[in-house]
Amino acid sequence: MKSPLWRYALRLTLNSFVYSALTFLLYLGIITKWPDLGGVAIAVAIVSAVMSIVYIYSISWKTGERDRNLVKFGHLTYQPLRGLWAGLVSAVPLLLTWVQTWQLTSTPVKVISFAGIVGLVAMATVSYQLGHKLVSMSFRLFYKKKKSNSK
Repeated sequence: MKSPLWRYALRLTLNSFVYSALTFLLYLGIITKWPDLGGVAIAVAIVSAVMSIVYIYSISWKTGERDRNLVKFGHLTYQPLRGLWAGLVSAVPLLLTWVQTWQLTSTPVKVISFAGIVGLVAMATVSYQLGHKLVSMSFRLFYKKKKSNSK
């Protein structure tokens, strides 16, 4: 049982493309209906980038965890840069879309969108490694250890 890189990259790409398309449509809808509400459009771009990055963390962490088991039982060789490669592959369509919509968006939205693309690559890389080492940030953020009363 292999875990192909293209499947992992495709999942990241589709996720990122859907969030980017939704952000762009919301941005155009807000700007055309209420041109003086640029701040709302920027907020929509930020929320979409954060939601996309959180979902990418989940996909990459699960892939890293699965690949750890495949490596452990000899079905796959360890590839420490697998998350980086998948992130870079999935960023290509987003970069092309970003370049094509350059004149349609304002400068803050351009910067936020580019930061989201860089965040995608960084999050795919880091969360894949965390999944491979079984370090879960969600458990560390949401679950607290109970203090023991040792006497």
